[in-house]
Amino acid sequence: MSDTTVINFGEVLDISFAAKLHSQLKDDVKKNSTVKFVSSELSRIDASCLQVLSSFMRYAKENEIKVEWDNVGDVIKEASRLTGLTEILEISK
Repeated sequence: MSDTTVINFGEVLDISFAAKLHSQLKDDVKKNSTVKFVSSELSRIDASCLQVLSSFMRYAKENEIKVEWDNVGDVIKEASRLTGLTEILEISK
């Protein structure tokens, strides 16, 4: 049986949210589970959060954690494209 952890990014993912995001991913996500990122309201994302997400995506692959993106907005698509992280974050162009 698979558990799903839903993480809603809200409007802004900045450095003040990076530590909280890292902690939530580390503490709430278990092996063989699913993580659903909700980014539809996102209007700004900082490099620190992109770094946390990139690190988590690598961890997810190694630990058989399924990652789903719900309503990926233009902000995260553009930020991942500009930083070259589209493939790592598994975001469709």
